[in-house]
Amino acid sequence: MSVNNEPTSTDRSTAYQAKLAVHARDRYTCIGCRESFDDPSELDVDHIISRGQGGSNAIRNKATECRRCHEAKHEERDHAPTIRCVS
Repeated sequence: MSVNNEPTSTDRSTAYQAKLAVHARDRYTCIGCRESFDDPSELDVDHIISRGQGGSNAIRNKATECRRCHEAKHEERDHAPTIRCVS
């Protein structure tokens, strides 16, 4: 970060590369609804354990979410898609 706390182009580039690495690791699949996407621009990256709850900014604490699930997680939508988990 620069002295005035605005991200520099290097900061943005590093963040973008980290986002791409998370998407590739997660195989472009949302952790919420388990839908796979061909277009990574439809995907977000979110912290598994939020920074406010002590989570780190490390890639291992980030996961791929589609916009719908990400917005629902942060209560920007009325509901998240429902998935059935089978073990």
